Formats: sequence, C-alpha cells, structure tokens
Amino acid sequence: MSVDNNHQLDILFDPESIAVVGASSNTSETGWVKRLIDFGYQGKIYPISLKAKEIHGLKAYPSIIDVPDAVDYAILNVPARFAPQAMQDCVISGVKFVHCYTAVLVKPVLMKANVSKMK
Repeated sequence: MSVDNNHQLDILFDPESIAVVGASSNTSETGWVKRLIDFGYQGKIYPISLKAKEIHGLKAYPSIIDVPDAVDYAILNVPARFAPQAMQDCVISGVKFVHCYTAVLVKPVLMKANVSKMK
C-alpha cells in the first residue's frame, strides 16, 4: 500500500479538525483555542481540558479519546510529565499529526509516536 504524501501534507497544513490538549479555561489568557478562533480557522476545534466543560464557547472534553469525531491534528500544550499519556491517547484515537509543546522533550513521547509509526 503506497502513501499519498500530497494528501498527508494537505492534512498537516489544512486539517479539518484540531484538538488542543491542555486547553486553558482562563478566558483572559490567549491560548491555542482563542488563537485558532481569532485566526479564522474554519475546521472543528476540540478543546481538551480536565477542568473545563466549555472553552471560548466550544464544548471541552476531558481526553482526546472522548472526542466523538476523527481528529486530524493535535496540539499538545501540556507539562512534560503529561506528554507521554497525551501522546498515547492521540495514538489510540488515530490522530494523524501531533505538535508537542512541552517544557522538556521527553523520550517516552517520541517512543510512543515511533511505535505507532506516527510521522
């Protein structure tokens, strides 16, 4: 089975859905969810937060596993100690691309991505 690299790039640069794992419920803070809304992103945005039920008018989910639809792209905005589990949840959910923002690059996160052959 061959991989259509152009299609993969389309998903990366023009995803139909983005999950923000570690989304901030602080409305005075300019986080990833607010930036996506302000930039006019037209796809679905899924805030992932253990604390919030809603962020900037969007339903928040406690885990990316709880999102009912497919997620093309995930932004991990979590402390390094939570990154391995967040990456594992992305793998389980079938997320196609993950952008990991952590204070420290964690080897277990890379290992989870490598094991799933995530690019």
